[in-house]
Amino acid sequence: RPEDEAAHRAFISKLSDDDLRMRFFGTVRRDFDHKDMARFTQIDYDREMAFIATATGEGGLAETLGVVRTATKPDNSEAEFAIVVRSDQKGTGLGSVLFRKIIDYTRERGTHHLKGQTLVENKAMQGLSRKFGFEIKLNPDEERVDMVLDFSKNPGQNQFHRFNICPR
Repeated sequence: RPEDEAAHRAFISKLSDDDLRMRFFGTVRRDFDHKDMARFTQIDYDREMAFIATATGEGGLAETLGVVRTATKPDNSEAEFAIVVRSDQKGTGLGSVLFRKIIDYTRERGTHHLKGQTLVENKAMQGLSRKFGFEIKLNPDEERVDMVLDFSKNPGQNQFHRFNICPR
């Protein structure tokens, strides 16, 4: 939602340089302008979805711990995902929860394939993808790894309920 811009800025400020590089596939500035932030916070719900994990922070305000999003082709044949968890939240299981949430959402909307890319060095993302049944293939031309989940091969069930995940 547009009103999430300040919380999203705070979230980005708490990502390490390496986490930003892994998410955006290269070095990026931390000071995203309003136009960039609008792309993150004002989505087209017919083709996009974002789920945000939050916790109550200082002063009782919600703070963002992690975000997962998809962009779906108009024919619903495939969706591409992106996920990032705040650096200080790594190892808590939050990445698994967010990933399961977007997998379940994409499956329930009848999408055929969920796809993503990661840098070759991002072994954690590759491991998480394998855990959820994704096929992992090296794309040497782009020095990236392609991850694909074919829903006809992986029906799966939702098994994570520990975090408060809200659609945004």
